[in-house]
Amino acid sequence: MNFAVLTDIDDFYEIDSEEGKIVNKRQGVRALILSSRVWRQIEDRLYTDFGSGASVILFDMGRSSGAAIANETVWSDLKHSSGRPDPFRIQHLIRNAATSGWGKMTVSGLEGDRFKVNVLKCVFCSGRSEGKDEVSQCYFLKGVITGVAETVYGVPTKVTETHCSKEYCEFDISMKTLGN
Repeated sequence: MNFAVLTDIDDFYEIDSEEGKIVNKRQGVRALILSSRVWRQIEDRLYTDFGSGASVILFDMGRSSGAAIANETVWSDLKHSSGRPDPFRIQHLIRNAATSGWGKMTVSGLEGDRFKVNVLKCVFCSGRSEGKDEVSQCYFLKGVITGVAETVYGVPTKVTETHCSKEYCEFDISMKTLGN
């Protein structure tokens, strides 16, 4: 498998302004680009309309998106059923997140059925107003991580966000091993 370092937007996307399309070159599908401010407006509207129920909606949207991302980007031979984290699979998914502009993800503490994911400069937090929303959580990203992990590893996964700020977000991932 080739993981060449790609550094230019043209390596990832084809932009056709005449047709009004952006295509993800690796997947051959159309892409959608939203600014972090637009994302925050979507979240704010959900909270206005649904109150605390917005966090459930965002998590469910993320979980479905994470499963779809894993199914699109992780080939069937990468799927794993032992319920144990595999650094190769995790690094592959991190590269895909980086090319989507979600922030710089790192993984630590790969031990048994647990590990941590840090997201520096999380795009979902960057649209927050100064002094406001500082204690919000990234329910959408938490859902994405859950959906990806459950799809790739085929076991129930618990994702806990242990820190959320404009600087970084941290998630603790715990997977149930098969047979437990």
